[in-house]
Amino acid sequence: MLTGAAVLAPALAWLSPLGFLPLAVVAGLLCLHLWRKPPAPPWALVLLLVALAVWAAVAGLGSPPKEAGLLAGFADLERRSPLKLLLEVVVFMPLVLAARSLDPRSAERAARVLTVGAVALGVVLLVEGVSGAALYRAFALAIGEADRPDLMQRHAAQSGYVLALMYWPAAAFLLRERQKRMLVVLTAGVVVPAILLHAAAPVLALVLSTAAFVLVRSTGRAGATALAIAAGLFVAVAPLLVHLADLAGLTGSAKVGAPASWAARLDIWTFAAERVSERPFLGWGLDASRTFRPYLILHPHDAAIQIWLELGAVGAALVSLLWVWIFRASGDVLPADRTMCGAACAAAIVYFVIGALSFGVWQEWWVALGALTAAWTLTVGRVRAAPLPPRLRQEVLETVR
Repeated sequence: MLTGAAVLAPALAWLSPLGFLPLAVVAGLLCLHLWRKPPAPPWALVLLLVALAVWAAVAGLGSPPKEAGLLAGFADLERRSPLKLLLEVVVFMPLVLAARSLDPRSAERAARVLTVGAVALGVVLLVEGVSGAALYRAFALAIGEADRPDLMQRHAAQSGYVLALMYWPAAAFLLRERQKRMLVVLTAGVVVPAILLHAAAPVLALVLSTAAFVLVRSTGRAGATALAIAAGLFVAVAPLLVHLADLAGLTGSAKVGAPASWAARLDIWTFAAERVSERPFLGWGLDASRTFRPYLILHPHDAAIQIWLELGAVGAALVSLLWVWIFRASGDVLPADRTMCGAACAAAIVYFVIGALSFGVWQEWWVALGALTAAWTLTVGRVRAAPLPPRLRQEVLETVR
């Protein structure tokens, strides 16, 4: 099943990242039986996610946003969203369980397919970056879409977010295989198109994740613990950081000469942080970000601030603990293999950084991608835990000699 998901992932990333939701749902449903089989699910993670969903059901009750009513049917949507979160836990967790239970041969097949697909996607995105998304434009026109080069370039850039999430699992596999040239192509496929298509988030995510990789590879679990603390603290104090930056005049200075999208983000974060200060404990309610138009469009473009805005301090505390658990678990993927631990922590950093700049916390396709990224990382961990193939064993012996 994970091999099939790896086969489809590059095509979905290029054609429609939203397609990762049905892919993850189908794969998860086919793996539901793994809830009852060893190894046991990570119950601490499950309990944190369930607690978050339960709190989401009660946060903001009786206190609708002042701008409520701008989104038709919001109350009904809000009532259903906590149930949606619980269903995501039930359906997406089996992807992780499937990766943990793979035999070495199946894990190697899935990891190899994922890596080849990621490199191929990188080559396609390099062409898109140089040509201004000519490939996707030709495809879109062929299926009858309007000729909007700006939207087509933005779509091609969005594919880079998916490749950034695939990057570290694929890189860990390439390092095991000693395929340095393919790693260079993969890296270029993430960075170059993102720069040419003006998508800063994947580049920043790769830079910060590389720093995380070096830290964990050098220090092991201590580095993973440091990342866990840093991520947890960031979630805990995100609105305060925005307030302090605004009081110090840094927000206004940063907007001078900044691209329009980044200036808009700074305004959004400032507005959202002010709303957080009005209801810091309970928050405004799940999905309440959608009701603050025109100041917010769908979400605040920062996961930590969105959690504070909608679920208050309790929700932020649960999410802080969630990220602490994720980074500590990433550091334990393969403790004796610091390269794998570093790659796992780096993959988590990519998801964390992109979430802090771009997408809404509850977007189903984005949550599905998070589950798939975890499954891909664990799959490569299974491969790296297995003995080296004879050819690579010989290369290592020759290097030692």
